[in-house]
Amino acid sequence: MYAGKQAAELGEPYIFSCPAGLIHFAVAVLRDGAFDGAFIAGPVLLNYPDELLVDEIIQKFDFSLDLKGRITSYLKTIWVIGPQKLRHLSGVLFALVLAIVSDEKQVYEQRSIRGTQQSRISESIHREKKQEEELEYYPYDKEKELIRKVRNGDGQGSRAVLNDMLGHIFLTTGGNLEVIKSRVLELCTLLSRAAVEGGASLETIFGMNLNFISTLSKIDSVEELSLWTLKVLERFTDSVFNLSESKHAGTMIEAIKYINAHYEEPLTLEKVATKVHLNPAYLSSVFKKEIGVGFADYLNKVRIEESKKLLRNRQYTILEVALSVGFENHSYFSKVFKKYTGITPKHFRNALIDD
Repeated sequence: MYAGKQAAELGEPYIFSCPAGLIHFAVAVLRDGAFDGAFIAGPVLLNYPDELLVDEIIQKFDFSLDLKGRITSYLKTIWVIGPQKLRHLSGVLFALVLAIVSDEKQVYEQRSIRGTQQSRISESIHREKKQEEELEYYPYDKEKELIRKVRNGDGQGSRAVLNDMLGHIFLTTGGNLEVIKSRVLELCTLLSRAAVEGGASLETIFGMNLNFISTLSKIDSVEELSLWTLKVLERFTDSVFNLSESKHAGTMIEAIKYINAHYEEPLTLEKVATKVHLNPAYLSSVFKKEIGVGFADYLNKVRIEESKKLLRNRQYTILEVALSVGFENHSYFSKVFKKYTGITPKHFRNALIDD
């Protein structure tokens, strides 16, 4: 009854995945403010089941391969819904429970408000600490200006702003090379994201980032680091400029912006094609040619990059992170995350704590 007790503590529906990776949701029943049971609904899926999910279930429970067909058939009977509909359904169940135990409505509301408040207080404390440590001297306005120029492919303008940024970093780190490297690497991460938002090939940017990290570790002087950073910046701005020269630039940028804004939804190639007024097959071909990766690959990479931001906040469970960025369950999210990063979401989060 763990899920039920979690729902009681939250004062609202609790969405979770079972050991097989299927999605369920729980609504607690309260009597005199105490946990008295729960309604559990499910299973559902957020995406249509594929062979990967079947293989994971077989491996996890050590099932015989002879059962693969039966498992596949069963999964096909499960209702497939999107995250928004899942939230709506859990809300309907919650409303039904409130109708049964209407005297407890205030208790549910108080617990929900308390949970939301504690989450916001934690975020506020974290934000205030960062402001005390960094905001007074870190030129966020310059950072935003630099990101904007990279996104627009403005090489000359971005170089001028970067020099200002590097001067500030060198000054405030006391010349400590390792600290400077760390700050520069953070900056490069922001710039790579800006380049992708400006239309650069995600596959190219990911490859560049891996190469940059490898090279950065070998740099042993501030002067060399300065030159290296300028070259990195030029690569980013050039990658944006290259796409802007494409005859499909407008369509691709519109498609990328739509994906970046709706990645948490059950996004399909057909849906994006409709948005940019192209035939799905043609969009798939152009996408691969101009962006450098297929539609599904690009979407997964966007989701993984966004999940990294959420994993930094331990208020969210890994399942909540997975659902928030559009994955159907914890297991599939972990598999895709490891494919693109080399580690699991749990190890990624633990590494942040160790750092």
